[in-house]
Formats: sequence, C-alpha cells, structure tokens
Amino acid sequence: MWKPNKGRRGDQFLHKKPEEYRKKAMAKIEAYHRFIQLAIIGHGILLHLAINFRRPVWGIFPSLLRTSNINEPPSESVVAQTLKFRLPEFLLGSHRTPAIRKILRERIDVTKMPGMGISA
Repeated sequence: MWKPNKGRRGDQFLHKKPEEYRKKAMAKIEAYHRFIQLAIIGHGILLHLAINFRRPVWGIFPSLLRTSNINEPPSESVVAQTLKFRLPEFLLGSHRTPAIRKILRERIDVTKMPGMGISA
C-alpha cells in the first residue's frame, strides 16, 4: 500500500496524496492502534492474574524454574505459559461449558496450535 519514496525518506505527505490513498493510510494506522491497545489489555490481564492468582498459577505451572518463589507473584511469562499449558484441557472440558469455551471451539484452528494434535 505504501509507495516507496525516491529519496528513501520515510516521510509521507498525505495531504498531497489522493483521497483513497489517505483512507487506506488512516485505516492502516488505526489497525496499528487497535493492535497496540489489545496488546496492552492482554498484558494487563496477565498482570492481574500474576498478582491476584499467584498460588493457582504456580500450582499448575508446567515447568520448574530455579528462581521460582511461590510467595512472590509469577512473571507475565510464567502466567502466559501456564495459560497456554491449560488451554487444551479447558477447550476439551465438557461439563458446564461456558459461552467463551463454545466461541473458542468454533473459531480456533487446532492444526496451528502446538500440543493440540487431538480432534476437538
């Protein structure tokens, strides 16, 4: 979508471009903003889980860390790995299926997920 500049500078003068080009440029910038906002929300959820649910996270963490201390909150990475480890079990659970489980089952491509080589 972006046209390369002859001078190899990164400046784009959108007011000199056609209306369609400006609309596409603004849509791309808005997509970047949405991506960043979702990343911040995801990071906030990981922090919330690390601070408020540290014992359950450490209890089901699928690995051993030499520096792990169950009295301290886990890092965001530990929480993310724990969630990733428990996802197959969550998706395959059949009793009291919450709406989110149903939505995820319909939309997730399990062939692209490591550890999910089972038919859902």
